Amino acid sequence: MKRKRSAATFAESTSTPRAGNLREKIGGLRDSLDTLRQQADDVTRRLDLVSFFGVSDPALETNVVDFYAEMRRFEVFLITNALRRANGSQIRAARLLNLNHTTLNSKLKILKINHSEYSFVIEEARP
Repeated sequence: MKRKRSAATFAESTSTPRAGNLREKIGGLRDSLDTLRQQADDVTRRLDLVSFFGVSDPALETNVVDFYAEMRRFEVFLITNALRRANGSQIRAARLLNLNHTTLNSKLKILKINHSEYSFVIEEARP
């Protein structure tokens, strides 16, 4: 037969030093993860800018600029950066871009961008 724990006993068991250490470790991991995510975003943003603004292959260089292809690249660049900043949330990314969320959703489908690739979920350890 199981014995019921009182509220005081439960509070003591959840506030043990071991549980505190686990929370501190999770907090430290989150901080490290946030730092790494920020660094990865910075590198990705720089690479996107380099590819967008101009390291081109001289063998492919011509005097013709395809306006629609460049506009599409710029649109993809803006949307992916907004999704990164919004952690994959279409609604928040739409607000950043000053778009209606249904418009952003249709653009994601047309441009074949998967918004879930830009979201990140941390599972919390349960004591």
